[in-house]
Amino acid sequence: MYISKLRFEGYKNAKQESNITLNKGLNILVGENGSGKTAIINALRLILRENESYFAFSEDDFYCSLDKREHASEVKITADFSDLTEDEKITFLTWCDADFNAHLHLLISENTSRRGYFKRKYWGGNSSASIFEEDTFDRVECIYLPPLRDAENKLANGKRSRLAMLLNKQYGDNTDSLVESVKKFNNDITGNVGGKYAEIDSVKKNINTKIKESLGTELGQSVNLQFSETTFNKIIENIKMVFFPKIGETDIMKFRDLATNSLGYNNLLYIATVFAELELIKDSDVFTALLIEEPEAHLHPQLQVKFVKYLDILSGILPNAQIVVSTHSPVLASSVSVDKVIHISQQDACIEAVTGNLLKYKTIC
Repeated sequence: MYISKLRFEGYKNAKQESNITLNKGLNILVGENGSGKTAIINALRLILRENESYFAFSEDDFYCSLDKREHASEVKITADFSDLTEDEKITFLTWCDADFNAHLHLLISENTSRRGYFKRKYWGGNSSASIFEEDTFDRVECIYLPPLRDAENKLANGKRSRLAMLLNKQYGDNTDSLVESVKKFNNDITGNVGGKYAEIDSVKKNINTKIKESLGTELGQSVNLQFSETTFNKIIENIKMVFFPKIGETDIMKFRDLATNSLGYNNLLYIATVFAELELIKDSDVFTALLIEEPEAHLHPQLQVKFVKYLDILSGILPNAQIVVSTHSPVLASSVSVDKVIHISQQDACIEAVTGNLLKYKTIC
C-alpha cells in the first residue's frame, strides 16, 4: 500500500485543488522557494495525523491571496491509497471504494473548538456519512524530520526523545526483564548494609535519624534512596546516546557527549535512529510515511550522496514504507533515478507537480 495521489485545496498557496502524484517508495521533491514543497509535506502530516501537526496548524495555513481579498474558510485534503494487499483491503475497508482503492479525507474548518483548535473532520471512502473507524489509524504511522532540526535536543534523554521512542518499539510488550533488572539494582543499593554501597546506606540512616529526632516517632516518616524510577517509561527516558568519532569502538570510557559532536553528524545520528525505528516495522502490517525536509542541511555533498542512495535502498526493502524528501540540493536530486524526482512549481491558483521523465523538458531549480 502506498499514497498514489495527494489532493488539497484552500491550504497555504493552493486556492484550487492541487493534485500531487507520488511514487511507491522514494519521492524527491525539488523546486524553487515558495513553490509548495513544504505545503505538500505538511498536508501529508495533517492527513496522516503526525503527532506534532495537530498543534502546528494555524490561521495562516488557510489560503489567502496576496492582496488579502480572497481567503479560504476551510482546508480540504485527500490521500488516495493504491496497491492494497488482501489484508489491507480488510483493514482499510471503511476507506475503500468499490475497486478497493482507499481514500482518506480531512476537512479543517476555520471555526474553532472551545480549546481554540480548528475543527477537523476525517472520513474514508467516497461519502462523508460513511462509517469511520478511528482504530484504523493504528495501522498508519507518520514520521516527520523538519529542516534545520535540533538533532542534539531530539536525541537527548527525556519523554519525547527519539531514542526513547525507538526503545519503546524495540521492547514492545517485553518490558518486564528491563524493569526487573533495574529493580534488582535498586534493591542491591538500598539493601547493601556495610557493603560497597555503604555510603548510600549511611546517608539514608542519617536522614531517617534526623527525621526521628526532629519530629518524633508519632509524626515522623521513613525515607529510602534508590537509583532511579523503576517504571519502564521512566527507565528508557533516562537512557542517553553518546558517540565516538570512528566506527567499531566498544570501550565505553571513550564515548563522548553529543554536545561535542558536529551539527552534521548529530543530524545523521538522529536520522540513523529513525532508520532503526523503520527497521522494526519492516515485517509489520503498519503503513509508514517518512517525511524529510532538506536533509542536506549541514551535510557535505559526499554525505548527501551516500544518504540519498541509502534512502533509495531502504525504500526498496521496506514494503510498507513510503519516503518523501524535499530538497534544494542538486547533488542529492541527481543521485537517484529521474523517475523518483518530482518537480514542484507554483501556478496561478494551485501547486503543480511534474514527475518522471517529463523532467527532461523542465529546468529544475
